[in-house]
Amino acid sequence: MLQSVLKNIWLTEKEVQVYMYCLQAKIIEPKKVVESTKIARTQAYAILESLSQKWLLSEIIWGSSKKFVVEDMSILKKFIQNERDKLKLQMKLIDENKDVFEGMMQAEDNTSYVKYYENEKWVQEIYDLALKDDFDCFSDLARVSKHFPWTFVGIGSVDKLKWIKNRNILTNNETAEWWKEQTSSLSNIETKVLPLGQEVKVDYLLGNGYIAYISFLWGNVSGILIKNRDIYESMKLQFDLLWHKL
Repeated sequence: MLQSVLKNIWLTEKEVQVYMYCLQAKIIEPKKVVESTKIARTQAYAILESLSQKWLLSEIIWGSSKKFVVEDMSILKKFIQNERDKLKLQMKLIDENKDVFEGMMQAEDNTSYVKYYENEKWVQEIYDLALKDDFDCFSDLARVSKHFPWTFVGIGSVDKLKWIKNRNILTNNETAEWWKEQTSSLSNIETKVLPLGQEVKVDYLLGNGYIAYISFLWGNVSGILIKNRDIYESMKLQFDLLWHKL
């Protein structure tokens, strides 16, 4: 019964498997999760981090290592309510923009569409798409690196961008400065930062006829990918104007 409930609140099968193990353990050690569930070590660590971000586990420092404990059931209820609220908001947005979405999806050339992505596993697809071709980015890299350390802001990630053109407008913080330093020798990558005090609230990526919005609201990652030439060109113009103004 509990497993079915967990799957219905957008946990993956392996997240459910790990969480069910966690419910039986007082102090959760990553290596014991691996031993018990037979899930690969790197994946098990990622799942524990994901469950923590979803308020189901809390991180604790035990000696020199990081471990986890299960959150109180009231937190699980809060998480479920939060997911319900998000779903209601998404349905409201769809209803309010129904004509726009239907018009895009019924385009004569059949190349326009809208896709919605929920949680880090699926939003990762947006970043994977961006890395395949030239793209522009309006972002807070400190926030992105927290949720997607393995993507283009991670260690060694600069190599992924050697073959494409990339422009970034970033929130002014230490991660942005690190990124500028790492890419300073690459002529195909350009980066500008916003004035101090101005922060990117919702990231967006522009590339090859699409625009993707990524939200990190309340620590829950979600994204919308819009493939539409007119919308892309309009947002591209806005990005270009801001780029030349900075």
